[in-house]
Amino acid sequence: MKKLLEELKQLDPACYDEIWQWALWLEEEGGFAADDPVYLKHRNDVIQGACQRAIAARGWHWLLEDGDPVITKGLFQCDIFDSGYNALKCYIGGDSPAKAILTCYLAAMKAQP
Repeated sequence: MKKLLEELKQLDPACYDEIWQWALWLEEEGGFAADDPVYLKHRNDVIQGACQRAIAARGWHWLLEDGDPVITKGLFQCDIFDSGYNALKCYIGGDSPAKAILTCYLAAMKAQP
């Protein structure tokens, strides 16, 4: 996740700053361990929400869903569509909804001319 967040910092500093303000500083300055389950749940909720707001601010739409529990064993999928509902990137799996939407958002930003 750290590599994805560093990439976000370069591509959408405002989205990264929102995540930093509400979650990431807790790990570096607040004394939470990076693998603390309570911290990780909070961090992932913040990442997912910040990405959803950033996608909507661009006039795009997102669809996030659980993968097929038999085939993908609980991986999450995210699709992002532009304002004309053309798919920008589809079916990026992650081990959490936050990772899936962040990965897909980064891919969609890179795909834009």
